[in-house]
Amino acid sequence: DAVKHISFPFYRELLRDMREDKHRELPAVGEYWSGELDRLLHYLEAVDWQMSLFDVALHYKFFDASSPLLPSGLLGSVTVSITE
Repeated sequence: DAVKHISFPFYRELLRDMREDKHRELPAVGEYWSGELDRLLHYLEAVDWQMSLFDVALHYKFFDASSPLLPSGLLGSVTVSITE
């Protein structure tokens, strides 16, 4: 849940500068613990898509699908991601 507590410009500029310095693409994945797609997309836009985020919404879908209250076999039908 760390990246949402640091200003948007910090990661946007840090990652851009590191990539320019190394003359190559450097992967970066942030943890923004929210199941709300709009919040995740807002963060990605604010950092100019300089990083990826863990798909927390998908995590919640898997958690819900594994609940003993749901019928077995449901997990195979879950196809939700950050882009849906």
